[in-house]
Parts: sequence; C-alpha cells; structure tokens
Amino acid sequence: AELLRDEAPYLGPLGGILSALQKIETPYAFVAACDMPLLNPEAIRGVVAAGLGHAAAVPFHPGGREYLMALYARSLIPQIRASLERGVFAMRDFCAGLEDLRWVPMAGESAANVNTPEDLRRLEGRHAL
Repeated sequence: AELLRDEAPYLGPLGGILSALQKIETPYAFVAACDMPLLNPEAIRGVVAAGLGHAAAVPFHPGGREYLMALYARSLIPQIRASLERGVFAMRDFCAGLEDLRWVPMAGESAANVNTPEDLRRLEGRHAL
C-alpha cells in the first residue's frame, strides 16, 4: 500500500478522501478508519457490491452511520472540492447533499471503533484481537 499525504492538510477526512480519489486510477475507493479492528473482508465486499454504480455507499446500523467505512466514486471529486470551498468539512454534511448515495444496512460489529483504552479492553474481552 502506498502512503498518501493530504494535498491540503487540516481539512479532515473529507480532505483525505479527496486526496485519495485524485491519486487512484480505479473508479472507486473503499475508505476505512484506522480504529476499526473488527473490520473484515466480508463487510468490505458487501459495501463495495452495494455501492457499484452509485456515487457512494455508506453502511448504517442502529448505532449510526459509518462514513469512514464506505465506498466513494472518483466522480465525486468536483463535489468534494466544492464542499470544501464552501467550508463544509463534515462527512455527514457532505453526504447529506449527495443525490446518488446508497445506504447499506450493516449487522455485526465490523464498524466497532476503538477510541479509548476502555473501548479496547471491552473488545478484547469479546474477541481475540
């Protein structure tokens, strides 16, 4: 995997996604946050399969929406640039403006986040990490 640096730093995840989409040659990029230790290939395949043919595919579950475990199309580059120029940096706000967004129902714990030592201990108690 190639390490990419944000072309315009300090624009949050949306700026990072823009940098990635500008570098890839494929029509889509799957984006995953680094704090999801239970993310598995089956979940990724499900999001990708649901998103092909759409501008984006974002999983959702009773706990929320997973904008950083999602599929984004290169065709979104102009919309992302425009969003950043307007000062809209939040993923939820950007996605709220998309006409061709596919919501993907998700079950299981693939999107479980580890943000604190307590989160990690809780997951370690239920899974072999």
